[in-house]
Order: sequence, then C-alpha cells, then structure tokens
Amino acid sequence: MRKLFLLTLTVAFLSFISVFSAGATMIGDEVHLEHQYTGLANPVLGSGDVTGAGSWVFNYDGKHLYDVVIGSNSITIAFTRSYSYNADYSANGLFVSGVDTEILGLSSTSNVTSGTAGFDFTSGGISIDLRGVSVSYGDSLIATLDFGGAVGGDDGDGSGGEELDTGDTPNSMANPVPAPILLLGTGLFGLAGFRRKNRAN
Repeated sequence: MRKLFLLTLTVAFLSFISVFSAGATMIGDEVHLEHQYTGLANPVLGSGDVTGAGSWVFNYDGKHLYDVVIGSNSITIAFTRSYSYNADYSANGLFVSGVDTEILGLSSTSNVTSGTAGFDFTSGGISIDLRGVSVSYGDSLIATLDFGGAVGGDDGDGSGGEELDTGDTPNSMANPVPAPILLLGTGLFGLAGFRRKNRAN
C-alpha cells in the first residue's frame, strides 16, 4: 500500500512539473524584427534582434516612430509619434520572426486614431500590416500569441494563420484543471491520511 502511494505521488509530481516547465513563452527567444515597406528600392526600413523580454526602437528618416516590446506571449507596438502609414504598396508594417515555440493562433487589441491594422501569423512569427493606419502619440497595438490552442482557423493564405482586425479581442476560454494537478492533489490528500493513520498507530 505504501509503495503504491509513493508511486502515485511521484508520478503526480513529475506530471505537475512537466506541465509547468513546458509552458510556452518567448522569454529567452532571439526574435528578429523588420519594418518593411515595398514602395522603396530597399524594402527593409529598419531591423533588429531582440531577446525576449526586450524592446526595439524603430526610427525612420530621423523620426522615432514606435517601440516594440516583446513579452512572454505578446508583441506590443507603442507609437511614439503621429504618423500615417502609406497604403499604396503590398507591404508596410512590422514583421517578426524567430519565435521558437510554434504559434497556433493570435488575438489582438488596438488603440489607433484611424484605419484597421491586419494581423497574420505563421508557426514562427507574425506580421502586423499598418497600411492605411494613422496613429497618434500614445496609440498602441497588441498581438497576444496562443502557443497552446488556436484562437481561429486558417485564413486561407497558406500561412496557417488567421488574419484579424484590431477590433478583435482575445477569446475567453475556460481553463480546465489539468489532470496532473488533480493527481497531485489526490496524492497529497492520501499522504495526509497516511500520516494521520501512522500517528494513530
């Protein structure tokens, strides 16, 4: 009986550790950021590598246009200057690559002066399309990445991603208690009973 109890407790503990040690995050990932604008001969206006959690400053033509902050599962653009992003070409926005954990979905929130930004993702990165978007100082866009369950389906562009408008907000999903936690709780409950029985003897 005692051996069975100890085995149950050990399995529960190892399962508990595996669930939380495998938590997906960008912390420690070296991600690559580029602002691309295809209206120029050199479409990359600025680029840099950031180790999450970290930040990157985008300057163009002597202007500080925005900061990018890489969180554990989010990418935030904080606009630092009023600016209108040209909509005449096929790309004008931020491209992020090098995310180590597979991205299965994303949701977005925004606060921009006018226009609608587009969000798209692949397994290892995202793009934020700023064509036609006008911003003011203090505006922001936030992409929250889903590493464990897709927010939506394929958008049909072959990337495996879903294009979302900035008015979308993260889906509220129930968070069921993982089985390893229940197993660990059962083991701890049994340990308490086992100790009480030994004291009575």
